[in-house]
Amino acid sequence: ARSMECFLLPDVWLVALFSAATGAFSMVINDYFDFRSGADALKPKPLTLGTVHPEQALLAAAVFYLSTMFFASLLLQSLTLRALVSCSLMATFLYTPMLKGICFVKNLVVAFVISQAIVAGGLAVGGANLVRAVVPAFYVFSTIMWQEIMMDINDEEGDRNAGIRTLPVTVGKHAAMAVATFFAFLASLSPLLPLLVPGAQVSPVAASVIPLVQSVIIFGSVRAWRASFQREEMDVVLNREYPAIAASLAVLCAFP
Repeated sequence: ARSMECFLLPDVWLVALFSAATGAFSMVINDYFDFRSGADALKPKPLTLGTVHPEQALLAAAVFYLSTMFFASLLLQSLTLRALVSCSLMATFLYTPMLKGICFVKNLVVAFVISQAIVAGGLAVGGANLVRAVVPAFYVFSTIMWQEIMMDINDEEGDRNAGIRTLPVTVGKHAAMAVATFFAFLASLSPLLPLLVPGAQVSPVAASVIPLVQSVIIFGSVRAWRASFQREEMDVVLNREYPAIAASLAVLCAFP
């Protein structure tokens, strides 16, 4: 009954709205900065096709960002929630012009913005649910870190030619794959996080299922590694990630 009552809480809907708005507006501002830098010159997007004027896109993004920050500060009751939303807005706004070119930081920002939405949801429902929210949030953070680094490995040649200092460009593909696999392994340990909180209990179902699901990603990563990062192998393991995330989150939510 309590789990259904959470849908009656205003903060739950507000957090969902602001999280969706942050994701949508980040795409607009990302397209604007990519257009200005020439990164999207050959891509059929509204800015490159001339359908939308770049200053219109910048104005719309600025209005959206400021409006979201204003209403989040006005409507959200929790100071922590307001801080999370504000940090996500600033991180996504600064991502392309400033953070995207910083090795490893760009991966951390993407993983943080996505995973913090789960923590914000836990805070919106009530502080007592925060521990239950941290476990799936940590899982998502670790998995997104794995995904981002894997995608950087796939794009290593193009990023190197464009002067973008991703992890594979900076330390090499093998070292980057080792870091990516480490994050995939960390995700498999997420059900054990309650051990760090006195009195919290580990879900035996989640502790059994999540490592099995993650083993598909971990062994797939190792196979792509041994295949010298062939794009076909990399794409196979990346495509397996989405059903794995969906299954893992379903387990973590159903058996907290």
